[in-house]
Parts: sequence; C-alpha cells; structure tokens
Amino acid sequence: MELVQHFLPGNTALVYHDGKLLALMESDKPYVLKVLEDGDLQTLGMLDYDKRLQHSFTAHPKIDPYTANAWEEDDEVVLITCRIENPDLELLNGPLKEKPENIVIELYEMKFNMKSGLASQKKLSAPSVDFPRVHECYTCRRLRKKYQLIVSDNDSGTQQQQMLLNGNTALIYHHGKLLALSEADKPYAIKVLEDGDLQTLGLLDYDKRLKHSFTAHPKVDPYTGEMFTFGYAHEPPYITYRVISKDGFMHDPVPITLPAPIMMHDFAITENYAIFMDLPLYFRPKEMVKENKLIFTFDDTKKARFGVLPRYAKNEAQIRWFELPNCFIFHNANAWEEGDEVVLITCRLENPDLDMVNGAVKEKLENFTNELYEMRFNMKTGLASQKKLSAPAVDFPRVNECYTGRKQRYVYGTILDSIAKVIGIVKFDLHAEAEAGKTKLEVGGNVKGIFDLGQGRFGSEAVYVPREPGTSSEEDDGYLIFFSHDEKTGKSAVIVIDAKTMSSDPVAVVELPHRVPYGFHAFFVTEEQLEEQAKL
Repeated sequence: MELVQHFLPGNTALVYHDGKLLALMESDKPYVLKVLEDGDLQTLGMLDYDKRLQHSFTAHPKIDPYTANAWEEDDEVVLITCRIENPDLELLNGPLKEKPENIVIELYEMKFNMKSGLASQKKLSAPSVDFPRVHECYTCRRLRKKYQLIVSDNDSGTQQQQMLLNGNTALIYHHGKLLALSEADKPYAIKVLEDGDLQTLGLLDYDKRLKHSFTAHPKVDPYTGEMFTFGYAHEPPYITYRVISKDGFMHDPVPITLPAPIMMHDFAITENYAIFMDLPLYFRPKEMVKENKLIFTFDDTKKARFGVLPRYAKNEAQIRWFELPNCFIFHNANAWEEGDEVVLITCRLENPDLDMVNGAVKEKLENFTNELYEMRFNMKTGLASQKKLSAPAVDFPRVNECYTGRKQRYVYGTILDSIAKVIGIVKFDLHAEAEAGKTKLEVGGNVKGIFDLGQGRFGSEAVYVPREPGTSSEEDDGYLIFFSHDEKTGKSAVIVIDAKTMSSDPVAVVELPHRVPYGFHAFFVTEEQLEEQAKL
C-alpha cells in the first residue's frame, strides 16, 4: 500500500536566523530544519523561543541586515512595493477593454515615520510590464493569457501561455495517470517513482480539448470508469461541465449558465445525474478594491441553488434548479437516487466567515459551524428539503469510493479545531438518527465512533481503503489512513485505524523520517495503480 498526499501550501517559506534554517507557515510556529550532507532535510523540531512564542508566526519575517534582528522597533519603516497606476477594474471583472500598453506598473519606495506620522514615496523604476513577482498575481495572469505578454526574458513561449499555478489541492487517479489538481488550473500528471518520490510529467489538456480550469474534486464512477468534472470561471458561461471516458477521451463541453460568477469547489454525481451548486459566494473584484474585501464575497440575502443535470446531457436544457436556505459548501460526501428523489450528503456551512480562509482567524473556530447535512431534491415535484445530521465542526467527508454515486451507509469526516488542524476522525451511520441538541461531536446517535488524535497532535483528511475492493464485503470493512503530526516531539506519522470499530488502538503507526506539513486532502494509490502508472 502506498499513501500519497498533495498539500495546500504547508511550509510556505524559509528564513535563516541565529544559525537556524526555519520552515514557516503563517498558521503555525516555525520549525527548525537541518540540511544534511546528502542534501536531504531533517526536521529538528518546533521553535517556540523558550515558550515565549504563544501564537502563530508569519511566513515572511524581516531580518535586519545590520543588527540581524528578526524584527526591530525603529522610527522609520521602509516598504518596497509595486503599484498599478489607475487600474481598470474591468481587467478583473469581465472582458479586458484596455490595451496592455495603457497599464502602468511601477516600483516605489515608501517611507513611514512612526514619530511624525508623515509618509513619503520615491519611484524606483520606469513604467514597464516587466516587473518582479507581480506577474504571478491574478490580474497579470489574465493579461498574460489575453495578450501573451513576455514579462521576463527567461520566459519561453510555452511558459507564457500556461496558467503557472500548481496542482496542490487534491489528487485523482484516472486512465493510468495520477493527477495533481487545483481548481484554478488544468491537471498535472505526476508519477510516483520507485523510491516514493514524485515526478511531474506535465500539464494535461486532453489533446487540447480542455480550454478551461479543472475542479480539484472530479468524480470517477467505479462501475463505468468514467471521470466527471467541471471548471468555473469569472466570465460567462461561469461553469463548464465535462465527461471523460474510461479511455481518457474528453467529450464536448457543456456550458452551464449562472446569474453571476461564483466559487464552486465541489460537485457530486449519481448513476444518472450530476449535481452543481450555485451558492452565493460571488466573484466581486470591485468590492475587493473599493472596500478592502476578499475577491469572493458571500451574500447572505441569496438562496442556495442546486442544479441537477442528466450526466450525459449535451447541453443545459434539461437542468433542474432547486432552492434551499442560504449556505455555502466546500465538500460533498456522496449522492445517489431514491425513487423520485436525488439525495446529497454534504458538509454545510451557514454564513461563512471568509476571514478564516484568508488567514485572519488562526485560533479556535467558534464561527465555523460546518455540519453534516442530508439534502433531497424531488425530480417529480420540484421541491427540495434538508435536515441536519451532526453538530459542528466537521469537514472533508469521505466514503467507501466503491459506492460513489450509489447509496451508502457510512461517512467519515474530520473534526476541526482550526482552519488547518484536524484533531480527530469521526464515523457517521446514515441509517441512525442524529441526537438533537448536540453542540459538539460526541459518540451517540448516528456518530458511531471518534478517533481522537490526542493532545498536541493534528492530522489530515482520512482516506477510506477497503480490505477487499468492490461491494461484495461489508461497506465499512476496511481502514482509514491519514497523516498525523505531534507538535511536542516534532514527529510525523502515517496512522492506520480500523474503519469498522474506530478503535483507539491503531492498526499501524508508521513513523516518518521527516515532518509532514499540515494539509487538507489525501489520496490512496493501490499497488495495481502504481504498477500501471509506472509505465508512463
């Protein structure tokens, strides 16, 4: 068995200070690394400065080159910044209307005197589109894509036209390829080498048939071998649905019309339908600029809409839209059909606090009311209903994927303590009734088991691995596998637990030679898949 995880930016940056190489992430404390003679890295442990550091640590501390202090009080603060003169907001929202030569980008040195309160600025460069680092920002990626600008002498023609993002959100295996995914980019094919390392094979565009982004959460039908996916964009048609055959052929796009551009992180399939979520997290760059908000804004006055489309539809004419109370959803567990109804099991978030996603909330998640829900869409009456199945805070729901698109009984989720810290794994039985009035997740009712990682230990999404592939054995006859990190010892491990019993005694604990940074999604690759992808 091999377990592979692709992370969100775990160790975000590095800095060298006081004889130590530090690995940094803004929602964590620094970790001390040692570079070994063979070039490998060894984690020496977490640095808390003799317990004086009781909070998170920025990923970008500043080192004074004269005093070598990591930070220092001074009368004057100097900031080197990049400034876009008179930006046209249409660059962010809708078609580009200006020519690139009308865009002026300059570097400035800004000085702020902390005693007098006065500020001054000095231009450091002439107007140019050749500017450091900023060409990776959202606006300028659009400029590059639209006008194929060369922003650096080192850029090749091929590099110019790529989105230049990374597949760092999730993984999927299909048609003999392991794909690294990020919803703002196309898939990257990667290969697991014999020593366990990963090799990037390149961007996958399905013989140039893929012209849009690709969700980080496509669905593979375990019976047909097909993969179902979509991409969302900030320009019409906003959503594009695709079906990829078992043999890797991508069928024609199916545009789906929405009233406005949204963020849609996940979707679901059944045997006959695909389910899309038009939730009111809107792409609003003008509010970002004018009101200092995130580029996505949640509108709590709008209803949540769910579109059910025959999964082999050639266009959107047959889509049925259903309305439910306002909410947002990051991740779905599964969906299936029951008579006239389509059933969706999901983790529902009411009135999301987007500061959590932006990194402003780094401690407890008092407002993170993510709960397991059952939603039903009646294809005959056009009515929708929902009921709550859990207390907060649970996310990253997984099932036995042999049941993808089919009715299943068990859901495995992660119990969250902070935006990036998993403190436990929970098992739900959908055949049992949830206990009413619960304010936190506890065993009882439909909660059949909780595996607590323990004090100071935090984990990842748990992947269900059946003892025997297929649906001939019991649905929960298998294992849950996940990463764990002990902040006291600085050690990381792979933990395997019994999915049926949820026993507190793990089946196996595999201590790892290096620290695994905190991440969200995980993926299991079978031995057969490893052998198949090794031929690439």
